[in-house]
Amino acid sequence: MGNYLNDGQPKTNRTTGFKINFLTELNTTKTVDGKFTFLHILAKSLSQHFPELLSFAKDLPTVPLAAKGSLSTVTTRGSSLQWV
Repeated sequence: MGNYLNDGQPKTNRTTGFKINFLTELNTTKTVDGKFTFLHILAKSLSQHFPELLSFAKDLPTVPLAAKGSLSTVTTRGSSLQWV
């Protein structure tokens, strides 16, 4: 993704990675020409290569309910499952 943001810059100025705290800056980090944000580039890439991921919003209503569960309960119950 960084390489798309840096498009138009010298090839020696390539981005090789980013730190996880960068995720909070997805909507403010812009391309060299300032026309698009990282979030725009990410959405375009997902729609072209992984369109099925764009329907994730339908799963969001279950997140608050899932957050109420405890990790220890899930771990305990999960360990009692048997592979068939």
